[in-house]
Amino acid sequence: MAGRSEGFRVSAERYAKLSGLGSALPERVVPNSWFEERIETSDEWIRERTGIRSRRFAGPSESTASLAAEAARAAMRTAGAQPSAIDLLIVATCTPERFIPSTASFVQARLELSCPSFDLNAACAGFVYGL
Repeated sequence: MAGRSEGFRVSAERYAKLSGLGSALPERVVPNSWFEERIETSDEWIRERTGIRSRRFAGPSESTASLAAEAARAAMRTAGAQPSAIDLLIVATCTPERFIPSTASFVQARLELSCPSFDLNAACAGFVYGL
């Protein structure tokens, strides 16, 4: 190809690997009936259109950072990893704890990590961008 630099090579050695998986959900389960009491709808109407039977609402003691830290601990357990093995913490969220400081800094403190951390705000694509 004309104009291409000779000798430039892209390393195929870089890759991403998921070593562990973790998740966390708020404690409070809110069924569709909760909405029936507040607006003109029904459980059947919601399920037919969305497939949703219930959802979770965070309580006063639950936050983006507390749930992210809980999920991270679960991921480290399934990976068999210690916090000292974490090189970088990326929190991908569109519901930050607050804008400054980053939610990642709150998660980092909860996990007692000494690595760099930052938030990635890219909505649903955040996970992929984080990889």
